[in-house]
Amino acid sequence: MEELLNTAKNAFPSVSGTEKLNGIKEEVEILWDKWGIPHIYANSIYDAYFAQGYIHARHRLFQMEQFRRLTTGELSEMTGEGSLDSDKHYKIIGLHRIAKACVERLKNDPTNEQLSLLESYVKGVNVGIEKARKNPPVEFSVLELNIRDWGMEDSLKISGLLDWGLSGGSHPLELLRAKLISKVGREMANKIIPLFSGANIEKPVGSNGWAVSPKKSNTGAVLLANDPHLPLMLPSIWFLVHIICPESKVIGCSLPGLPSVLIGHNEKIAWGCTNVSADTIDLFELEINPENVKQYRYNDKWVDFEEIEDPIKMKDKDSIPFTILMTKFGPVIEYVEHDREIQKINYPGKLALKWISYEGRTEDSLKGFLKINNSSNWAEFREATSYMAMNPQNFIYGDVEGNIGHQHGGKIPIRNYGDGATITPGTNEKYDWKGPAPFEKMFSIYNPNSGFVYTANHNEDKAPNGVLISQESSGVYRQKRLKNLLQSKEKISFQDFKDFQNDLYS
Repeated sequence: MEELLNTAKNAFPSVSGTEKLNGIKEEVEILWDKWGIPHIYANSIYDAYFAQGYIHARHRLFQMEQFRRLTTGELSEMTGEGSLDSDKHYKIIGLHRIAKACVERLKNDPTNEQLSLLESYVKGVNVGIEKARKNPPVEFSVLELNIRDWGMEDSLKISGLLDWGLSGGSHPLELLRAKLISKVGREMANKIIPLFSGANIEKPVGSNGWAVSPKKSNTGAVLLANDPHLPLMLPSIWFLVHIICPESKVIGCSLPGLPSVLIGHNEKIAWGCTNVSADTIDLFELEINPENVKQYRYNDKWVDFEEIEDPIKMKDKDSIPFTILMTKFGPVIEYVEHDREIQKINYPGKLALKWISYEGRTEDSLKGFLKINNSSNWAEFREATSYMAMNPQNFIYGDVEGNIGHQHGGKIPIRNYGDGATITPGTNEKYDWKGPAPFEKMFSIYNPNSGFVYTANHNEDKAPNGVLISQESSGVYRQKRLKNLLQSKEKISFQDFKDFQNDLYS
C-alpha cells in the first residue's frame, strides 16, 4: 500500500517551476490559485489552447483515456468482459465514426481557424502525454496500460459523448409505449404514459439556470446562476480554467479533452447551459427479408444492410469479432441506456436508431463554443449559438450592459411522420425526417418585461414557433417552483441565488 501511495504522489504533476516545451511559440505563464484553478497567460490564443491541452493531459489524462475508450468501445481491453455490452453499444452508436468524419471535413479546409486551434490544443495534450510517459499516472501503472498519443478525433469523440449523454432520454420510452400500444391500444397507452404531461418525476436529476436584469437585482447589474446536473464522478466532469490572451479573456468550466470554456464568462458576457430535453432520437422498425436476413425493405425494395466490422479488443484474450448493421436511418441497435445503465433491448423486431447528430457536423458545435468565448453582446452570442449542431441546449445569457436572454442552441428534427413518441415504421423514406429545424425557428427571448429568464429542463410550450421539441417532458414542478421564487421578490440578491439553488420545496 505504501508503495502504491508513493507512486500516486510522485505521479502528481508539479504546479510550480519552469518547463521548456516543444511546440509552444512564446512564453506562457500559468498561475494556480488556492482553489486549484489554473490561470493561463499567453500571447496568442494558439499558445493558450496549447497550454490548456497540456494542463488537461497532466492533470486528467486517465479521465480522458476513459472517455476515449468509452466512445470507441475499447473498455474491455482495459477492464475485461464486464465492459463488453458497453463496448458493443458504443461501437453501434458510432461516436468514433462521427469524429473521424468531422476531422476529415476539417482537414479538407486547411485555412479553417477552428482546425488550427484544435491542432494547437492537441499538440499541448501530446506534450503532456510525453511527460506522463516518464512518470505515468497511477491508474496507468496499476492497469498496465500504454499511454497512447492523442488526436483531433479523440477530442471530437469527447464532444460527441457529451452530446450523446444529453440526447438519450426519450427513445427507451418509445420502446415502452410501443409495447403498451400492442397490448392495450394507443389511447390507453397514452393515458398510462401521458404525452407532454410534465408528470415524469422518477429521475432525481435536472439542471437549472436563470438570470435577472438590473431592475430586479439588488446590485444594479445582471446576476446569472447555472447548475447543470451532469453525472457525479471523481474527478469531476468539469475542469475550471481561466484563459487570458489578446484574443480571449474567459473563465469557467472546461471539459478535459476539449479546448475553450463551455460554461462561464468573459469581460462582457456570462452564460450557462441546461438541457432542452428535446427528442432528437427516433427508433425505426425494420421489415427483414424472410429469405435473406441481411436485407430490409426500403421503398418497396429489399436493400442490403451495410456491414461494418469493428472487432472488440479484450483484456488478456483474443479480440472478439463484431459486426454493425447500418441502414438508411442509422445503425441497428441492440441496447438502450436507462438510468445510466446499458440494457439489452427486449423487442421482437430489428430497430434502427436515427440521431440528430448523424445529420449534423459535430465540429460546428466546437466552433460555436469558441465563438461564445469571445462574444461581447447578445447579437454575437446568438450568432455563436446558431452553429450548435448538438442536442439543443438552453443558453442563459447576461451582459455588462444589463441585458439578459434565453436562446435554444442546437438541432431539432422536423418529422415527416409521427411525433417521435413511439416507434416509427422503417420501410419507406416517407417516414424519415425532413431535416433539422432552421435556427430562426428556435426559441429565443431577450430582455423580457418580467426582468428574468429561467429554465429547469421543462418546456412550457412543446412546439414554440411550430417546431415540436418533444412529446415527453421533464417534471414541471421544478420549473414552476423556480418561476415562483423569481417572482416572489422585488429585488434579488446573491444570497437569494444560493438559497434558490438549495431550495428543496416541491
